[in-house]
Amino acid sequence: MLVAEELEADWQKVRIEQAVPGPAYGDMSTGGSASIRSLWKPMRKAGAQAREMLVGAAARLWKVEPASCHARMARSCTDRAAAGAPTAR
Repeated sequence: MLVAEELEADWQKVRIEQAVPGPAYGDMSTGGSASIRSLWKPMRKAGAQAREMLVGAAARLWKVEPASCHARMARSCTDRAAAGAPTAR
């Protein structure tokens, strides 16, 4: 959910799926729910980095400056000031 929030994901399309315990995932203990306390910042950072990568890719595709683009509700958008640039995809 933290990553989805940073990605500006459409909450209507976010689905949570619990991982099935098994040796492929290693130790899955929650440790008193310390996972959110200890991983909040790294997960937010990973989501923000992914968002910036997607915005950068959209800017390259649309041939505009990345600063004129932003993410909103699972869409990449450009500022209306960018001449000839699409407003949403």
